[in-house]
Amino acid sequence: AVLLLDVGPLGPDYLPAHGHADTLGFEMSLHGQRVIVDSGVSRYDDCPARLFERGTKAHNTVAVDGQDSSEVWGSFRVARRARPFGLEIAEEKGTIRVECRHDGYRRLPGKVTHCRSWNLGKNSLRIEDRLEGKFDSARHGLLLSPTVAEASKGNIGSQSEIRRGEWTLPDGTSVVWELEPGQGRYEEAEYHPEFGVSQKSVRLVGDFRKDRNIFEMNWS
Repeated sequence: AVLLLDVGPLGPDYLPAHGHADTLGFEMSLHGQRVIVDSGVSRYDDCPARLFERGTKAHNTVAVDGQDSSEVWGSFRVARRARPFGLEIAEEKGTIRVECRHDGYRRLPGKVTHCRSWNLGKNSLRIEDRLEGKFDSARHGLLLSPTVAEASKGNIGSQSEIRRGEWTLPDGTSVVWELEPGQGRYEEAEYHPEFGVSQKSVRLVGDFRKDRNIFEMNWS
């Protein structure tokens, strides 16, 4: 398994161009196959599609009260931005643990801090999100690689609200996932592997029931 974790700053303060509200997002590959992917961008013109592609809901992280973690606007502008802090990396008994926080939602009335931890084992990944502060709603999302979505057609979209499910990788590997607490749902989505290129895929999204959410994957 290979994970790419976004635990760094959005970018230099003096260079707001191309910044995305994707703090604490990640990508994942398994056995050389992409499983969870970053959405990428398809365009640079100032339009709703460009704004969405730069926003938090387009990335594999958590949106609080319908807001972006960093304020993106125009085609290449960023206002108040999330600052990651408290990065911890540890390895023990074959498990790698990474934890980080960001303050992007502290500008909201509830002054929320988002804390995320990844725990990667030999055959498992456990992601825990905690929201410290007050909020009305929060949503997490994971964009699947189109190849995984295509190979898992029989398991995707068959239920509106689900707590657990299974993905099939192109090589036949089975990935079983589970949400705790709450349930998730699949939404139509787009993946942009290159500028100007859009591929249909699906995003697994879920709403926080309390201030904590756990997503776990297991594979053989």
